Amino acid sequence: MKKLLLVLAITLCVSVLFADPIEKLDKWAEEQTSEFNTNDVVNFLNGNRADGDITYGSEYVFNSSDTRFCSATTLDTTHFVITYQDRGNYYYGTAIVGTVTGNIITYGSEYVFNSAVTYYCSTITLDTTHFVVAYRNGASSPYNGTAIVGTVSGSTITYGSEFVFNSASTSYISAAALDVTHFIVAYGDDNSGDGLAIVGTVSGSTITYGTENEFNNEARYIAATSLDANHFVVAYQDYDNYFGTAIVGTVSDTTITYGTEYVFNSSITYHPSVTTLDATHFVVAYQDYSNSHYGTAIVGSVSGITITYGSEYVFSSDDTSWISATALDATHFVVICMVGSYPYDLIAIVGAVSGSVISYGSGFVFNISYSDATSAIALDASHFVVAYLDYDSSSFGASIVGEVEGSQIAPTLPENIEIEITENDVVITWDEVTGASSYIVYSSANPYNDFEEDLSGSYNGESWSTSIVNEKKFYYVTATD
Repeated sequence: MKKLLLVLAITLCVSVLFADPIEKLDKWAEEQTSEFNTNDVVNFLNGNRADGDITYGSEYVFNSSDTRFCSATTLDTTHFVITYQDRGNYYYGTAIVGTVTGNIITYGSEYVFNSAVTYYCSTITLDTTHFVVAYRNGASSPYNGTAIVGTVSGSTITYGSEFVFNSASTSYISAAALDVTHFIVAYGDDNSGDGLAIVGTVSGSTITYGTENEFNNEARYIAATSLDANHFVVAYQDYDNYFGTAIVGTVSDTTITYGTEYVFNSSITYHPSVTTLDATHFVVAYQDYSNSHYGTAIVGSVSGITITYGSEYVFSSDDTSWISATALDATHFVVICMVGSYPYDLIAIVGAVSGSVISYGSGFVFNISYSDATSAIALDASHFVVAYLDYDSSSFGASIVGEVEGSQIAPTLPENIEIEITENDVVITWDEVTGASSYIVYSSANPYNDFEEDLSGSYNGESWSTSIVNEKKFYYVTATD
């Protein structure tokens, strides 16, 4: 029989997991509606990165004049494009390439894509050298919804022609790429009030469109994200009741069909931002106006065209607005937002997802200013870029690199390991850590006080037991011959 030697007790404070880790694990366990196993607990722990701190590089100005409607998109892990309204140049629609080296950003020249007043820029990547920007074109009457293809060579941008997707005044534009030649644009038609979406097909620098399809008869604050090449999600404020709502769209060729609308916040909702975790999961971050304007996020799970939600999780207990969320990987995302009162803090917060549970790190300030033009994009699983209006610097357009620190806490278990779960204990184990089998023991008894109890279980058919004395409930234990 193996003898267990206690090698380390973990106090698990904020420096190891996010704030209140014990409470979060307890809450997760309570929310489970079916039996859960050790891998489920491991996945929860892995969903909470160690530390979760964010460090920033310096701020780099990309437009030395008043800049609005920023929209950024990632070309590859070291290059991105920002599109924006340049108020210092007649409100023209403009784009620029940013190159990241470490946490330093350098820019190419600015390239105008619309020599007229430009609103509601939404920019998406088709491949590492091509992007599409959809926007409201102030040169037309009414202000048509328009899109254009940009081609990047180094830091130089060239454009194709402009192609109108909505011959009416168009607002709340949000585009999402389906694959390298297809994208959707979701938008509001100012004439009818309808929330609509349309498929765009790119051939070279030419765009052709399918038929526009209505997803809501009066949608505002529209945000779209693609799940795969044939499915996307649109989150929005349903103007009939101001509720936060989402819907799945299915694309067949250039035709869109929708599922049912599913409310994620049954109160007044502003500034939703939606980001994809994987092909069946997404996160919506938003301002819950009826809950003191708090910043809140929720996980949506998609099965076919049906959406189910987890609980709502507040990431900012303050007046929160101008929210932009971007996924880092399948279980982590970053939320950018403006909080407080003037002078406002612009902050980034890491969210970790386990199932439908969200845990957060602290909010890390990257600018003290006012910004109604924030756009966050991920470069990789640990780095992101924020483009924003720096109000204190004459409303210049600026961007900054953020780096997320943290690592997994526990590895996933091999499939063939069976662990007995007693009434009060969950035991996590994995093989050959420093030459021995190691365990983490989680006990639900007396979580906040000193305690001594016997923990028992089995590993590969062998029984074992030990007594542990500590005031926390997580421990590393090593089994040796």
